[in-house]
Order: sequence, then C-alpha cells, then structure tokens
Amino acid sequence: VWAIYVWCRRTDDLVDGPRAMMNTDVMKADLAAWEERLYEVWEGKCRDSLDLCLYDTKLKYPEMEIEPYLDMIKGMAMDTPGELGKNR
Repeated sequence: VWAIYVWCRRTDDLVDGPRAMMNTDVMKADLAAWEERLYEVWEGKCRDSLDLCLYDTKLKYPEMEIEPYLDMIKGMAMDTPGELGKNR
C-alpha cells in the first residue's frame, strides 16, 4: 500500500506544485513525462528508490495492471483549472 500511495502522492505533486500552476504547458509536459516513466517502471527501468518500490509491488502482484495508474494521471489533469481541467 505504501508504494502505491507514494506513487499517487508524487503524481498529485506534479499538478499541485508551483511549476505546474505557473504554466499549463509545463504541467502537460510533466504529466506526459510521468506517464512515460510509469511505463518504464512497469518494465523494471527504475530511476530512483521510490520507482523501485512500485516495481517491487508489481513483481509481488503480477496481476496488477497499469490502467489505474494511467487513469490517475488523466485524473490529475482533469482536476486542474483551465483548459485541461474542469471549472467548478
């Protein structure tokens, strides 16, 4: 659970951080890079110890699918104001 939470927290930080709030294009690029990184983790190409934790979880639960993580990335984009998200 910890590894999944950490990945979700890091995903949320991409859209909540000052970098994202200052420039929508930067946020889109960061989310696209994060999605690519997720695919890399799924293949065992980890960039840091937190990526490795998620990969280890995937190894322990091989039936775990990537789709919920991709949905999380899409959801983060929808949860932002402006052209990517929804006005509430």
